[in-house]
Amino acid sequence: MAAVFTNPYREHVDAVERLAAVGVHPPQPWQELRTRWADTDIATESAVDRYADAIVTGATEDLTTLHTLALAEAAATPQSRAAVTGAVQQRVLRKLRTIYAANADSNYRKVAALFDKAAATFGKCAAVVDPETDAADLVQADDRTRKAWVDALLAARELDALLPVLASAAALAGARTGSAEAQLALSVDTRGLHRRAVWTAFDSSGRCGRWSAIAAITQIRALPDLAKLEPYRRAAPMQEKHLKVGRGMYRKVVVDPEDEPAEPAADRRGATVLG
Repeated sequence: MAAVFTNPYREHVDAVERLAAVGVHPPQPWQELRTRWADTDIATESAVDRYADAIVTGATEDLTTLHTLALAEAAATPQSRAAVTGAVQQRVLRKLRTIYAANADSNYRKVAALFDKAAATFGKCAAVVDPETDAADLVQADDRTRKAWVDALLAARELDALLPVLASAAALAGARTGSAEAQLALSVDTRGLHRRAVWTAFDSSGRCGRWSAIAAITQIRALPDLAKLEPYRRAAPMQEKHLKVGRGMYRKVVVDPEDEPAEPAADRRGATVLG
């Protein structure tokens, strides 16, 4: 498998810009530093050109300094240029993170409020009509029901768009949110639920993606306290066990290790018999 290289600077900036796209902006000093570095990083005028222009136009710039910069530029290798850029970028990134940290928690709460608003809208619609209802079955429905059916889809799309923003906001506040396990914990109230049922809902797809299945069993919500974020592990695979049903007689059954008790003590009703 080929190695995957990441750019922490790019990841940080992308996360901040993801929040900005929904109206949650970084502090002004962050933006100013980001702009200064971006302007420097994409500068196209070489030191040689600046030196030549200064001589030709009679500019008042320091010709000695420009000459020195032109010589250094001519002697630079791609490796040395990359080393300089990388070193400066690391310093810029550390400062950007420091600046942003002061707003990270409040910005997470702002994104969480947007997510919760979309979740509340979806929940209200789902209380009126099953969002997965076939359109043909709504021909005779009243206006309120049809509107709820349409609005549910719009809210689901908003939730789809906001979930990665919510994960980015949490990451900027110091949480690890790159996994589906973490994103489920960020967006779903799992208290008191069967682990397999939760994952079945989260992995489902339909007209409104996963949200209809989740809303049917629990609350869609942004985790209120990031300090309590704990990735919600996937359900363990179903298991085959040999259940003793008589002297020297066994029956092969499928059991769910997420059930309680995990080990069947008798021939439980509802078990799937394989043999």
